Amino acid sequence: MTESPEDEFSREEQAFRASFAEPEEFEPLDPAQFVRPSRRKLRWDRVLSAAAAIVVVAGVGFGFSQFAGRGVSATVAEGAPSAAASMTAQDKGELGGGVGQPAPHLPTPGLGSTASAWKLTSQVPLTRIEPATGWLDGRYYLIGGAGACGPSADCKSYRDGVAYDPSTDSWTSIAEPPVSLQGTTGVAFEGKLYFTRATDPTASTLVVYDPSTNSWASIAAPARFNGLVVAGDQLIGVGLGTRLGGDATDRRYDPASNTWTALPTNPFSPNQARSVVSIGDRLVLSAYTLSGETKYATFDLTTQTWTPVTNVTASGRMTAVGGSVVFQKDGSSMLDTYRVADGIGSGLAMDFSQDETDRLKASGLFAANGTVVGSRMVFYGHLLDPSDNSMVPLPDLPKAKLTDQIAIGSPNGLLVYRVTGVDNKAKATAYYLPVSP
Repeated sequence: MTESPEDEFSREEQAFRASFAEPEEFEPLDPAQFVRPSRRKLRWDRVLSAAAAIVVVAGVGFGFSQFAGRGVSATVAEGAPSAAASMTAQDKGELGGGVGQPAPHLPTPGLGSTASAWKLTSQVPLTRIEPATGWLDGRYYLIGGAGACGPSADCKSYRDGVAYDPSTDSWTSIAEPPVSLQGTTGVAFEGKLYFTRATDPTASTLVVYDPSTNSWASIAAPARFNGLVVAGDQLIGVGLGTRLGGDATDRRYDPASNTWTALPTNPFSPNQARSVVSIGDRLVLSAYTLSGETKYATFDLTTQTWTPVTNVTASGRMTAVGGSVVFQKDGSSMLDTYRVADGIGSGLAMDFSQDETDRLKASGLFAANGTVVGSRMVFYGHLLDPSDNSMVPLPDLPKAKLTDQIAIGSPNGLLVYRVTGVDNKAKATAYYLPVSP
């Protein structure tokens, strides 16, 4: 998984980032009453209704470039009502995936695992806006962030942090990092959590937490990174691109020798903004220009070779989910998937009613879009498995007027951390949803 650096961005960088950012769909600031969700039985007629509300187009070439929005097989015991929706399939021709593709087919309900109801956790000891987050060895982390202050106030930054263990329903304070962290996601590698922090417009620092000693370390990076990914047994620092103040070199980090090794040069211009995700021992690179053109390539860590991918015309934020790359756009209920092993892509389109969309926003599930849970992803109140496009509904979260909300995924669960109100009325709560593989 990748981690976005925090820093002040140039106008061009802001334009690039905006095309990938999560939408903020929160109601006006105000304290909210929280009620534990009641257990509800799964309605298979609703699950099948959701499946019928989706059209999938699959083939070797694909991509819905006209999408106007952004960028888990499970049986859920307490399902939310599925969307009553009408679907359309897009057939784009040679560059859009229409030529030689099979007819659109319907996904099926997932039948292989279970998720129970949301559980309100014990009292959260931190009330923070946009804390850094992570998951490692069964614990969910909230670190730093800013105080929940009003819109005209100068919100104070914090460095303290906590870890949540769902097996004991307990929160534990952890040591403070050497610098403040905010809005970033840690990468788990060899028993430690790695965060990147932009030191200046051309450099980054790795901030590393070791839970075995409850201590932090800082590691200087050779350039400004666009995050970190773990590919196979290697930790890779992703080059940001020269347009945005970094370079186009991806580097492998060796913790034993504290050294960086540059990977072979990728096939695209270094001044393009870059994003990288990992699937197994392969990297998937997206190189983006402000003119709107996006190119893709894969890198095999075993053979140390780049291969351009010419059949992908999808766009949006890339997320690695299982063996596939999922492309999302802001506010869109449509997405593309690309399966790295065989190069097969598919497009999935959902058209929710306004009532259903409002329900998802009110419950906070809409804001959890794109959170990865094992080999699945939260998508419009459902768990999506891109390997077979199966979807099942998640149970509803309690409605709340949110100041901020962050979802943290893990191999077997989902933690949602919420803040309502501001200043002396700010309140933090968290809900945990266990999901079996």
